[in-house]
Amino acid sequence: MNGAVDAALRRHATRALALVATLVAGSASAVDDDLASVRTAYALTVRHAIQASLVFPPGLDGTSCRVAIEQGDDGVVTSIERLACDDTVLAAAVERAIRRASPLPRPDDPRVSEPRIVLTLTVPGSR
Repeated sequence: MNGAVDAALRRHATRALALVATLVAGSASAVDDDLASVRTAYALTVRHAIQASLVFPPGLDGTSCRVAIEQGDDGVVTSIERLACDDTVLAAAVERAIRRASPLPRPDDPRVSEPRIVLTLTVPGSR
């Protein structure tokens, strides 16, 4: 693919992708509002890192992909598990973007550092 097409696809991905990131909590204890806010901020940081590397072909409106990412203490991605993906092209693009974003950003607050992150990515539009 040429550079202009790659750039156009990256711009499309940045504008079009709605990414919801949720961190899987390591314990069942209640989370206070402050910690929830810190988790949300960290999820957005991870989202931006992955979204910046995401390039996928157009025409995937309405497709989604849920993945679990295992990472080391240094943020290096050690594995990616497809939990549910509507489209194999989207799944491959998501996996490439996660690998490109590795090491993932580390949280400012160590209380939200988790070895496993679950992401659900949905390309907006009707399917």
